[in-house]
Amino acid sequence: MNYDMTQLMANKLSYVPMPDEGLTLTLKSGGRLQCISAPYLHSPGNMVVFDTVSGFLFSGDIGAAIYKDGKPRLVIDEWPSHIQAMQGFHQRYMSSSRAVEGFLRKLDGLPVQAVLPQHGTIFRGEEVARYFHWLRQLPVGVDYLYSGTR
Repeated sequence: MNYDMTQLMANKLSYVPMPDEGLTLTLKSGGRLQCISAPYLHSPGNMVVFDTVSGFLFSGDIGAAIYKDGKPRLVIDEWPSHIQAMQGFHQRYMSSSRAVEGFLRKLDGLPVQAVLPQHGTIFRGEEVARYFHWLRQLPVGVDYLYSGTR
């Protein structure tokens, strides 16, 4: 589904309903924002936004990192410590590895240049693929918390 933002603003809509398959907002500048559903990562109605001009993926809580020292970081300074800062949150708040896999498949083919989480540190360049690979193999949610039940 594609919406022209100029027309939406003229109609004074305060919201645009987003179908499960996502939608695209066309900006006055000609750029597009792709709204991609990411259900259960970690909210049932979660979505992310991809800016087709910059290649930035605004990922909400996907990619969040909580450092033990409480110091905010704009960019990743050391990958091993960044993994530690992300792991607990992702394992407990992302619902399942199946939800992660479904989400990552939606990103296949998108030229993501950077991932900008709401809480955390920006992934740039090769860090993007490294993060997606790490996330894809990480057991999360019910797959992590109930791993020994089958």
